[in-house]
Amino acid sequence: MEELTIMSSLSFPSLVQANQIRFISLPARQTLDFTAGISKANQVYISNTGLTDLAGIALEVVQDVDVNNNPYLKTVNMPLTNITS
Repeated sequence: MEELTIMSSLSFPSLVQANQIRFISLPARQTLDFTAGISKANQVYISNTGLTDLAGIALEVVQDVDVNNNPYLKTVNMPLTNITS
């Protein structure tokens, strides 16, 4: 999802894996609603959001992670054991 500047609500209650998670330019989005918790993904890119934490992203092994330019982000808790690139 990119450049959805006024989207403040988004929910994926059953999603546990995805090839790619891309949140770019979502300034109104403060929380992630991945209720079941994302445990598998190849790429995670989160940039320019209003997120305060990354609760719901509980990856252990991932290929790429890029979290940048999120001025309100205070908490990142990922039990990563392996990032391959």
